[in-house]
Amino acid sequence: MIIGGASPRGPNPGPVILPLLEAGPEGVLARLELSGPVSPEQREKVLANNYDALIANVRSLRFSVEDDLPNMTMPFLLYVGESDRIFPHTEVKEAASRLPNATFVSLPGLDHIQAIARSDLMLPHVKKFLAQVS
Repeated sequence: MIIGGASPRGPNPGPVILPLLEAGPEGVLARLELSGPVSPEQREKVLANNYDALIANVRSLRFSVEDDLPNMTMPFLLYVGESDRIFPHTEVKEAASRLPNATFVSLPGLDHIQAIARSDLMLPHVKKFLAQVS
């Protein structure tokens, strides 16, 4: 399992992320550009998103799997931006410590959206993780 910017507690990120999604692709692109230029590929992905579906997802019910963590024995790679206000990196790191077979990666200076969008920073970690579990 590879999971980015998520918590087992399942808090509702609505107050933080809904305004961004409601601003549409232009709002998301502006947020991404705060950490540097957006590649044509990233721009294309942002523009292709179904914002109604993303908003519905954020508004949906969240549930907790926190009590189940010690029983989840499959390999996990958990990553999060250190500036993520939705899922603080300390919370995700603590969750990784409760998983029997987890790798944790913290991305300095990145928030929730930036950490997910920066595949160039995550790809080396993902390749290493997959090589270890293959």
